[in-house]
Amino acid sequence: EPPEFPEEMGYLFGFAQELVGRSGATQFGLLPLSYSTVRDWQEMTGWTVSPREVDALLRLDSVMRDGGRKEKPKLEEKPVEIAPWPTKKVESDG
Repeated sequence: EPPEFPEEMGYLFGFAQELVGRSGATQFGLLPLSYSTVRDWQEMTGWTVSPREVDALLRLDSVMRDGGRKEKPKLEEKPVEIAPWPTKKVESDG
């Protein structure tokens, strides 16, 4: 059972909800929140957050993206079969 989120920090949770996924995505999922994304968000919204609050936002983003997992899921490795290189028949003269 996770601890309750402190009411005094509710505004940071709201900011984190706005920012999660804003740094982009790949085929493997959402990218981590970046400093440049936070900077751009501050510029566009007019909100200002302190360095400690940015650290909190980065940590919240990590939990929100990964669902609190400690380990990343491993991709299933499958052997790749490579077709043999085509060979050219050499005709003999004799």
